[in-house]
Amino acid sequence: MTRPCRRRKVKNPRSVVSRRVQNKHYKKKIIHNAIVREDWNHDQTLLENYKQIGLRTRLNDGLTKKSVADAVSILNIDQIEELVEQGQLVDKTFEVENADNSEPTPVVKKLEEKAERLNSAKTEKYFSLQEIEFIKSMIKKHGGDFKIKAMEKDKKLNVWQNTARQLEKKVTRFLSLGEEEQ
Repeated sequence: MTRPCRRRKVKNPRSVVSRRVQNKHYKKKIIHNAIVREDWNHDQTLLENYKQIGLRTRLNDGLTKKSVADAVSILNIDQIEELVEQGQLVDKTFEVENADNSEPTPVVKKLEEKAERLNSAKTEKYFSLQEIEFIKSMIKKHGGDFKIKAMEKDKKLNVWQNTARQLEKKVTRFLSLGEEEQ
């Protein structure tokens, strides 16, 4: 495709540059999150959409940092201890202050619920067939009474070069399984 200035030089009237042709080159913004996509207004700017949805455009807005080092120069030790007990002063951490102190919007509530669901779901760790055979052969050769150092130094069976701690965790987890899983 040629540049617009080159196209003007061409004597062919079909390739005339117009605003309509140029506007077709712009891609529509794609919002990947389904929850945000429902309430996104393409006629508004990003800042306006974030404000309407209830999200922050700048992450550091509304954050204040109060450290013990700053307070020592101004206050005496008794006052500092009182502030720490009250929770107003934290050592080298950030405190979030909500600027508008309003209730979160429905979109923010949905996003928080989704985050809680994703964080609460724990995946169980399963042994692969290779790991089961590996641990069974280790226990058969070295016994299940935790001769972990001998297991670690076994070059023929410990081909993955697991450390003593890794082997101990695997063996205890394997022994804690029921007979049907083994």
